[in-house]
Amino acid sequence: MRRPELWCLGLSLALLAPLGACGQPGVAPTKQRAGEAPTRITPPERAAPKDPASPFRNPSTEAPPPRSEAQVDDARLAELLGEADAMREKGDTAGAVRVLRECANKVPASARCEGELGMLLLEYERRRAECRYYLAEAARADDARPDAEFYGRLGAALREQGMHEDAATAFQRRLDRGATQASDYVLLSEALQGVAGREEAAADALAEAFKIDPTQIRLLKDEGVLRGQVPGQAKRAAELLREYLGRVGDGDEAAKLEARIAELEATAKMEGAARKPGDAGSPGSAPT
Repeated sequence: MRRPELWCLGLSLALLAPLGACGQPGVAPTKQRAGEAPTRITPPERAAPKDPASPFRNPSTEAPPPRSEAQVDDARLAELLGEADAMREKGDTAGAVRVLRECANKVPASARCEGELGMLLLEYERRRAECRYYLAEAARADDARPDAEFYGRLGAALREQGMHEDAATAFQRRLDRGATQASDYVLLSEALQGVAGREEAAADALAEAFKIDPTQIRLLKDEGVLRGQVPGQAKRAAELLREYLGRVGDGDEAAKLEARIAELEATAKMEGAARKPGDAGSPGSAPT
């Protein structure tokens, strides 16, 4: 056979061959025989739900397992806290963390143990979820043993993590344990300002701070701004801002504050007009 005829025969066979993916020659599909069951595709098995008590957890995204083990006795707890304090002062963070794990996440909870552990874990980015868990648990635990100094540090750590409600709890516990400085009430107010709907409580804390230290004139303005956001307190907000302006005199913010005071006074008039005699809580209403 001549060479051109061989070439034509090869081309014909190539055109007749079945094509696979992307136009490449492939294997022709086999026909299914009559009565033969089709091939079933078995879907991949789904992973079983994670056991909440499993010790194999990701500390950056998962909190520790539920509490189950009993807490150590008081003598051992004091010993562990002392060892951890000594290690922390020497800069041995890893050693302090290791020691505190013996008393953390136990029943009953030790606020001091878990709070100190959470504050140490702030240095470990990959243990963020574990850190936040222990900080929050320390603030929420009803434990009378930690002192005001501890709760001050705990509140600051919680604020650093943006956990304002738990920070407010810690700062309130600091006050309950004898803290008396105006700055302590300011810290409480600042934490409460990060919690939706707590503007009035935040303003009350600033009022307490101003009672302790009346030289902090700025507190009048801050309280007035907060009360201006609370329904029914526009009049008191205007009074506070007016008192602040009277003490500081004209300044760069005077014009803006005068405009705000005018808005608040107008709101107070509308609120007063809405309270008709006989309404609950209004002047002249009958006692219940």
